[in-house]
Amino acid sequence: MSKTNYNIFMGAVMKNDSEALNDLTPKLVKVLTRYLQIRFGASTEDAEDCVQTVLMRGVKRIKEDGIEKPESLLAYFLTSAKHEYFRLKKAKYSAHIPFVAEEHGSKAYQLEEILQEERMTILTDCIQQLNPSSREYILYWLKNPSHNAQDVADHFGINVNAAWTRKHRILKVLQACCQKKLDQ
Repeated sequence: MSKTNYNIFMGAVMKNDSEALNDLTPKLVKVLTRYLQIRFGASTEDAEDCVQTVLMRGVKRIKEDGIEKPESLLAYFLTSAKHEYFRLKKAKYSAHIPFVAEEHGSKAYQLEEILQEERMTILTDCIQQLNPSSREYILYWLKNPSHNAQDVADHFGINVNAAWTRKHRILKVLQACCQKKLDQ
């Protein structure tokens, strides 16, 4: 789908233009389904389930003026599809985990808690070592895990690509810092 088609799609949703929606929706479904299949190895069934959910939410969000810019529509749909697919995979995975009685794992659980506390202390120290703008940026991501890149980009007044790039650069710095502290 071209950029113009996303403008038309948004207009069709706002005007309840079923003819235009019937024409554009299959194209959008195909783009999102292929994205999940190629990028994440999703089965056709899982990809189509996720895309259906994402489209329903997206149409609702467009109608509620949650998405104002047509150019951000594709980023919204791709990010939402990815998150929906991960939710689906998590739900399927946790459905197959057998119940383990608490008394059998209590000592291992305590050790894991201690290790987790140590990791969090190290991560906190590494975050404090970041420059103020990077610290503010990554703390915003951590405090708002449900926000997508578009939301973060809007908050900081940057474009979506810059939001992703900045996040990943900061994460690399944090990863190196944490690894260095863990190796000590």
